[in-house]
Amino acid sequence: TGTALGILITNAAVAVIFLLLGIWAGKKPLAAIISGIVLYGVIILIGVVQNPSSLFSGIILKILVISYLIKGLISAREADKIKQQHNI
Repeated sequence: TGTALGILITNAAVAVIFLLLGIWAGKKPLAAIISGIVLYGVIILIGVVQNPSSLFSGIILKILVISYLIKGLISAREADKIKQQHNI
């Protein structure tokens, strides 16, 4: 049960980090989304190092998450450009 508790604590910490990134996105969307993409990529890479077949496990969900993060990144960049053009 020690391993299960460790996994639970790790997953809870990651969930809190993503929650905090979501809150931070209200003030600094570009930085928060980039951080989220990097964190998600690192989590996937760690999973692949531990179990290479995990790359294909849940591949559709992984593609959806990455797609929406990239869509958010593009939107945040456009919003920054608009703010710069209007000196906001």
